[in-house]
Amino acid sequence: MELDLITDIHKYCDNWCDRCIYSTRCELFLETIYKNEKRKAVFNPEGFFNVLRNTFAQAYNSFDAIDHSSRNLMELSELYAKESNNWLGRNELLRKQNNSADILDALEVIHYYQYFIFLKLKNSYQCQYDEKLIQLKLAEVAISRSISAWYIIFKETNAEEIGNLISILKSILILLNEANPELKSFYRPYFD
Repeated sequence: MELDLITDIHKYCDNWCDRCIYSTRCELFLETIYKNEKRKAVFNPEGFFNVLRNTFAQAYNSFDAIDHSSRNLMELSELYAKESNNWLGRNELLRKQNNSADILDALEVIHYYQYFIFLKLKNSYQCQYDEKLIQLKLAEVAISRSISAWYIIFKETNAEEIGNLISILKSILILLNEANPELKSFYRPYFD
């Protein structure tokens, strides 16, 4: 049986194999599975990310960006990582006491991307142009998904502090797109 692998697809992904619809066509994923001799069940990631994509516009339009003109992308992404970590720590019971699949998925997205955004932005400063665009696009995707995830939690909890977190993410997204206008026309093969 011949596998229909997509060459170098792992260069364009966010490394969240459990939620990727292309994991079974990715050499890196299959190599990892082979090495570990483990395979986690892959649920319907396409449906999950469609929910996040549809929620993004509603969330983005519901909160204003905060004037962070005196801060740069790195400072804002560090601030977001710190503030989201603080909120998640203070609200640990939300995860433990909640049965809602939407809330639990949203929390998983937030946990996964909370430091990822900072790392991808940092990596972009150390890369050549093409690789830089990939890193920035991954940060942009992580920001969009995080905004959507926070909004899902906001709708459930009405916690005001979440508005601040969404505003920080929105500010990062605005600064990112202003500093890198070519990002709007950059598409990751198979993903965008």
